[in-house]
Amino acid sequence: MARTRVAGGLLAAGLLVSACGSGGSGSGGGGSGEAGKSPAQILSDAAAALRAARSLHLDVENFALPGGSGTARFGVDLARSGAASATLQTEGVTAHFLYVGGKFYAQGKGFWQKFAGAQAANLIGERWVVVPNNAGLADFEQFLNVSTLARCFQLDHGTLSKGGTATVNGQAAVVLVDSGDKPGTTPGKFYVAATGTAYPLQVRTSGATQPGTPPGGTACGGGSASGSPTPGTAASSGSTTIVLSRFNQPVSIKAPSDALDLQSLISGGGG
Repeated sequence: MARTRVAGGLLAAGLLVSACGSGGSGSGGGGSGEAGKSPAQILSDAAAALRAARSLHLDVENFALPGGSGTARFGVDLARSGAASATLQTEGVTAHFLYVGGKFYAQGKGFWQKFAGAQAANLIGERWVVVPNNAGLADFEQFLNVSTLARCFQLDHGTLSKGGTATVNGQAAVVLVDSGDKPGTTPGKFYVAATGTAYPLQVRTSGATQPGTPPGGTACGGGSASGSPTPGTAASSGSTTIVLSRFNQPVSIKAPSDALDLQSLISGGGG
């Protein structure tokens, strides 16, 4: 069911772009005095900091929805265990998503109204539903892993250069410019904490994604072997901005106890 695939895939695609909007190479960690390091080492430090994080929060603006169905904003809490909780807003519609214990859950009558029609929306209402395993989400599960996000940060980028300094939410940051000149990459800027732990603080992409497979392979979501950009690349109406924050703050993400089985509802076996 194509619309079910879209519904369940929004959270996963959003996490994917937040991981792979820009990146660096190399290994090692660090933090203090990032401004004096090479672009590769700065991104290596950011990846190491991300890999060690127990949890984080993502705020995404102007996220391009799959299938050219508009743009959205959303916030995501991500735990090192792989659990995730997200709230998405688009055109006055709000939806909530969870990924817990290897299962995706979705909630929001307005969301179902927009993407699946009135009949589905009236049937589901505001109840949580379990998105079926055959909804095309298996390939996205790896992106709910902090280590995988860190790997994608390191691998998927074009030619990098230093772009001075900036301030992100009151914190000094070193700016790296990604030219987006390699297959599967997108032009943008990457902001890394200039002092203390070298956390990635913000990613901004703007412009067209180059056709082809990204340096990290299709698994990192920068594009496809056929040259088609992955959902979540920069929206045609402007840039996509991802702000990363709340590193290592406690998060509690639990599966809803009374979730409906969406597959059963689709086949008429529940309600």
